[in-house]
Amino acid sequence: MSASARRSLPTILPSLLASGLGVIVGAVFGLGVLSLLKFSTIPLIGGVVGPGDAEPTDTSEVATQRSARPTHARRPSTPPEVLPTLVSRYSWPAEPPAPTRVDRRRFADAMELLCRGRGSSGLIRDVVAPAIVERSVTFGVDPFLVAALVSRRGCRDHGDAGGFTGLAPELYASSIRQGMYRFAAYVDGRFEMQELDVSAYRFDPALLRTPDVHFHFVAAFLSAWEKQHRGLDVAFAQAEHRHYVSHFLWGDAVGSARQENWILIERRRILEYYDSAEPAAPVRFRDLEMSSPLDGAPRLVVSGLGEPRGNGTRSHRGVDFESSAGEPVRAVADGTVVFSGVDLPGTAHRHVDLDVQGEVDLEELGHGGFYVCVEHRSGEDPVKTCYMHLLELSVRQGRVVRRGEEIGQVGSTGSSSMGPHLHFEVHAREGVLPATEVLRGLAIGRSHGSSSGTAAGRPSSTEAVR
Repeated sequence: MSASARRSLPTILPSLLASGLGVIVGAVFGLGVLSLLKFSTIPLIGGVVGPGDAEPTDTSEVATQRSARPTHARRPSTPPEVLPTLVSRYSWPAEPPAPTRVDRRRFADAMELLCRGRGSSGLIRDVVAPAIVERSVTFGVDPFLVAALVSRRGCRDHGDAGGFTGLAPELYASSIRQGMYRFAAYVDGRFEMQELDVSAYRFDPALLRTPDVHFHFVAAFLSAWEKQHRGLDVAFAQAEHRHYVSHFLWGDAVGSARQENWILIERRRILEYYDSAEPAAPVRFRDLEMSSPLDGAPRLVVSGLGEPRGNGTRSHRGVDFESSAGEPVRAVADGTVVFSGVDLPGTAHRHVDLDVQGEVDLEELGHGGFYVCVEHRSGEDPVKTCYMHLLELSVRQGRVVRRGEEIGQVGSTGSSSMGPHLHFEVHAREGVLPATEVLRGLAIGRSHGSSSGTAAGRPSSTEAVR
């Protein structure tokens, strides 16, 4: 090597290294851009599908598309509990539409009924309901869906940023700049970055406890999830679900549809109370016309007939409906109240007059707690229905009731390990029958399991559970 070449080497090497590094960075950047472009043009083949739609069949293609996602799935710091899915999304009927115009007074009345016995009635009517309607109109969101979120949280502020609805601020904070929320919407089979003006209030966890601020951002984020959810269901592995409200709870990747089902049941309830949706039509059982014991049908049965109880020492003598504390329990058919009182330990039962039920010592109650039984005449063979774990009794023994009449409220009295719910039994000549068969289409979920010593898993006694 000549002397002049040796002298120029120190100046040439940095240039060569810079050029090589530029080629490498350019290649990596190019691959990243191609990946983003590939993701932005994904066709919708794995989103939420409804009855009659085809399920995706090419799983390798779905896996390839999901691997092209540009980001990791956003998740709340405290995700909801992963609960087992008890029924397919195809088991649920189409959800009733919301009215195009909402009367604020009627909406407040309906919310008060929805939240009866929970939270503050004055706060729900005078503050929460008006804020929900106003902010939902601003962002074009269904206010009945927002009300259902409130009901699912017990109709009260939980004292944190989650407030009335379970809002998770950590999902959104990094995407809000100068009053604009930036998100990737799924439009015509591809993702597009969009902005949503949320500048009416500052996004601050401390301020989110104020109802106006809270429902402003809840409505805004729900409107964004509605635009995102089909694309997210392609981009990330999901639990089977049917509504974008699941993403409000779970973030980009839904882990369970149980919470969604409950929210949509609560939405049906408030639509019925608002007189915008008709209650589910009754069904025929033998010569009886029977309806759901709870509003907002179909309702989810979470524990079936014959399932083990007491560490296997006894069998479940009915079915359990997932339900909210204080909601009305209704007679499923015309009949006569043959018992209204309390279950006591062992085989004892005691009639309780409505005027003194508040004096009952709840600690002394047996498995069924407060309960009501109604006898319905069906030809020569009567059918008896029993409603247990009630918070309160609404009818006296001997009263004649009509189908749909309130006979009590959902509670958790007696032995109730799963919190407030309705234990429901149907007794006929042949034994205790699964409500999912008697109330077909109104009660969906678990039917019955095995129960030793009984035919077809059904206890032979017609006595109420104890």
